[in-house]
Amino acid sequence: MTTRPASTAPRIYLPPNILRVGENQLGFRSEAVHRDACVLDGSGLWMNIRSDTRVHILTRTDTSDPSARQVNLNGYLNSLTSRADLSNIAFVLGTNDAGGWNAAAKLASGLGAQFDPKIAQRPINMAVAYSDALPEETRTQREVIAVGKASTLLGVMDELNNVLPAPFPQGGDFAIERDAPLQYRAPAEADIGYVQLLLAPWNPRHSVLAIMGSTDAGILSASSALLDPKTRSQISGNLVFVSGEQLVVTDNQRALARAVAAGTAIPTAAIAPAAQPTVQPAGGPPTWIASVLAVTIGALLFIGAVVAFAVISRRRKKIVEEAE
Repeated sequence: MTTRPASTAPRIYLPPNILRVGENQLGFRSEAVHRDACVLDGSGLWMNIRSDTRVHILTRTDTSDPSARQVNLNGYLNSLTSRADLSNIAFVLGTNDAGGWNAAAKLASGLGAQFDPKIAQRPINMAVAYSDALPEETRTQREVIAVGKASTLLGVMDELNNVLPAPFPQGGDFAIERDAPLQYRAPAEADIGYVQLLLAPWNPRHSVLAIMGSTDAGILSASSALLDPKTRSQISGNLVFVSGEQLVVTDNQRALARAVAAGTAIPTAAIAPAAQPTVQPAGGPPTWIASVLAVTIGALLFIGAVVAFAVISRRRKKIVEEAE
């Protein structure tokens, strides 16, 4: 705010995160006090804001190392929608993944619904790309939202999997949390959703939001968790597991940085389909019956031998006594 020459103009700092897409209202409140305590209170104090008063929002170049940035899902969608035309967003989808396309359409609709109706009338400039043909413009200029199953996001998963907070085994759709004290096993038909946030490996000044799942229903549950205000308020960190209405929120950025720096291979023992129990053939008896019968017969033979030995010993002793 400038009402005097530049050398003496007062400055009011405006945090950049208070600005939102659309119309922003800026209010001023002044509490003026006398510099001279001897001045009469009745003399009056005031502040003028005229039509020629200027408000400057200065920008600066970020000189910090972008690869050292920390990401957080808490409030991420608000920062993602910083442009009125959403031209900073690109959806990355598999070429043959109807479930991923459906979830992406609902997420795009939900992002657009956050805007003021006046802004919503403007053209939207979001981009869409196939996972195996990611344009250079998307890599350098946009924030990527990858939606689908790991097995269908071919191409881009080759670049993302080693730096995901919870990577996927080759050809699998159940994620593996790095350095987790417990690894959970789920049935093959379980609907598990994953929301993962990471710095883009091709440009750390941008980020990748991976909305994935073990099934189409899992992908939908992950995207719904981001759009529903009740669940979105619970989301933070860089990794969220979604199973129905249950959320498991975690942040493993330090462990991820150590693993990537050390080149640690993706572990294989992790969330995976649970082994199915072996079914015995219906025609024959269970194998354990033979073992029980063998042990029982052996015990009976042993007891019989002990009894026979005792009887023979007693008779022999009696014969000896009669002979004497």
